[in-house]
Amino acid sequence: SQGFELAGREMDPAISTLSVLNAAVMLKAPEANVHEPVIETGPKVAVPVTSLIISGIGSEKLKRGTLRPRLIEGKLRFGKLGDQLMEAIFLHQKVGPDEAKRIAVQAMKDVGIKKPEERLAMYPHQFSGGMRQRVMIAMALMNDPAVLIADEPTTALDVTVQAQILQLLKDLQKNLNMGILLITHDLGVVAQVADRVHVMYAGRIVEQGNVDDIFYSPHAPYTLGLLKSVPRIGSRGSERLKAIPGQPPSLINLPIGCAFAPRCEYISLAGENSCENLRPQLLGNSDSHKSRCHVPEEKRNKLFTAEIKGART
Repeated sequence: SQGFELAGREMDPAISTLSVLNAAVMLKAPEANVHEPVIETGPKVAVPVTSLIISGIGSEKLKRGTLRPRLIEGKLRFGKLGDQLMEAIFLHQKVGPDEAKRIAVQAMKDVGIKKPEERLAMYPHQFSGGMRQRVMIAMALMNDPAVLIADEPTTALDVTVQAQILQLLKDLQKNLNMGILLITHDLGVVAQVADRVHVMYAGRIVEQGNVDDIFYSPHAPYTLGLLKSVPRIGSRGSERLKAIPGQPPSLINLPIGCAFAPRCEYISLAGENSCENLRPQLLGNSDSHKSRCHVPEEKRNKLFTAEIKGART
């Protein structure tokens, strides 16, 4: 498959198989008084790339567009916010500059950015972290997606801004009748936003169900371990948090059987050597709640429910 080129470096061709919606590069300026985000050429990179969304466009289009940095006086320069937003519109819609600007302005209004016309003339480094996250959401919504993929949308944001971004996503989902695929490691975010949850370990789904199933009646040992590791308000200060023993497996050398078996404390409840030698299937007595484990579901349901209740008392 065709790869992408950014700043003279070929990116992993596997990226081109993704079907994401838009493309943008957000940069942090090296100095507060610098008004143009730049990357110094040479052995050292002065400005780190902090966020990149790829739209599934080919590298030829990326080369022709304003997203590709241009070498000017030995420095790679990126476009203003308006250039980056309208680039995504031009790639997916047959509209002129005036209509593209109108769409970009409306998208910024939809995500709560004030004075959007003025903001289009600014550079990403002139925005706060929360504002940049809003811009990325706006960019993803400009082409009317049926599903928005949000991969760790609240990482590195403080609690207040995180709550604002999550509320924004919920409001947009309701107003635009849009599905959201939220990828996160934060169980608090899952509880607040999700309707259905898929828990993954070593690249495979180990449990799926609605949010109440996952939080109150977990069936997979890994899910139970995650829930028991969450700190509880009112717990004794001397108590240590419950940790899952061991280390995750190498994804290039996964075990033959259950990938979680070397870390599982319930392995003795399964059939002899089944966990080490047989890969468990995603099964369940309910079509809406399934898990991947060799321990009989009746045993897990009774034992895990009691353990999760005990962890919360």
